[in-house]
Amino acid sequence: MKGKTLLAIFIAIIMVSSILGVMTYSNDSSTAGTLQYNGNSFDYINGKYFLELKGSNYVFDNSPYDLKDIPVENFVLESNKYYILFNPDERDSNMEYFMQKLFLTLNSKGINVQIACDREENCDETLPVKDCDDYSFYLKSGENTKIYKDNNCIVLEGDSSGLNKAVDRINLEILGI
Repeated sequence: MKGKTLLAIFIAIIMVSSILGVMTYSNDSSTAGTLQYNGNSFDYINGKYFLELKGSNYVFDNSPYDLKDIPVENFVLESNKYYILFNPDERDSNMEYFMQKLFLTLNSKGINVQIACDREENCDETLPVKDCDDYSFYLKSGENTKIYKDNNCIVLEGDSSGLNKAVDRINLEILGI
């Protein structure tokens, strides 16, 4: 339990540090700008969209306007605890990044979040193995970018670029944007 808490804190520190680093490092006005979306201001800096909302900062890799084509139907957070599921055979730096972005957004909304494997094979022994019987966000590789409900899972599916967009899209939903 202590190791899981430390892992969660470590991930949160890395993400917050990277966001603050990018925000303070950027002085290049040619890459800066502000985008308005649903009454919110997104600062565009060095290829990322930054949003300050109710005292918290969020980073998006995609313009909210580029995410409108990914439908999310009847989205509701039904629990105060969610797992972020992944296939351990697909874990790489991109998958880690997507999980961190989702983790931080859920955590900022007071949701207790735990990373978990979708199968035992090749799963880190410190992580639980869960499925869609538990409330989860399931990051799944696939050809088409989509978000859908499967039992208690909110499945985010796509290739690397598609998963990145799906995570940004669901983060907008979580934040109510």
